[in-house]
Amino acid sequence: MNKPEVEGKVLSETTQQELEETAQQAAKEEEAAQAAPRITSYTHKFQEPFSWNGKQFEKLTFHFGGLTGQDCMAAEQEVNARGITLVTDAFCLPYLCAIAARACTQRDSRGFAVIDSEALGAMPLAEFRRITGRARAFLLQSAR
Repeated sequence: MNKPEVEGKVLSETTQQELEETAQQAAKEEEAAQAAPRITSYTHKFQEPFSWNGKQFEKLTFHFGGLTGQDCMAAEQEVNARGITLVTDAFCLPYLCAIAARACTQRDSRGFAVIDSEALGAMPLAEFRRITGRARAFLLQSAR
């Protein structure tokens, strides 16, 4: 019997099991997202004010419904430029960060975005997970 391979490398039984478990978890998350109400906007309220580049934020609003195909392609390019191969966008944290940053409505006085992927990555883990979780749910729902 041939053993599964990824990029020419034979997978160990542990790796095969991890991949199967990850695929099962992804299927469960996709099913849950499909059953949930459609998400187009999300306002995140921080447990503690978040400071970035000398500014403090108590909340941020993300308008996922306003994203375009250009945003999707730009997010993918951003991830690829970091040397990350994108396999499944909804399960790639750097991609979810890039999408959430593009959906963030917070702008400075000149109209420029003040939250980028780097800012999202600097947030406390619980805050980061809630925001990227909403981005994932939106992506999974938009595929239906």
